[in-house]
Amino acid sequence: MQVGMQQAQTIVEGKKIEDVITRFYHKDGELHYQLLIKIKGGTTITFKEFKDYSLYKKALSILVKAKKERSTIKIDSVRKSISSQAS
Repeated sequence: MQVGMQQAQTIVEGKKIEDVITRFYHKDGELHYQLLIKIKGGTTITFKEFKDYSLYKKALSILVKAKKERSTIKIDSVRKSISSQAS
């Protein structure tokens, strides 16, 4: 029997970040912000979702800085999707 689950972390190197994407949507009458990281090679990772604009802006700043400075970021929970690109 497993008593607790340890949450896996994903490490993303800034040099592998192709783009940082924001998806805006309404849920229950509130505006939400979802940050996605597009990795070179076609994988898109959901970084985090926010209801608070100031927290979203702080996280966006961290991601953009990591991309620009080629630093490493740790992501606690990851949802990945593979983007298909036409050749």
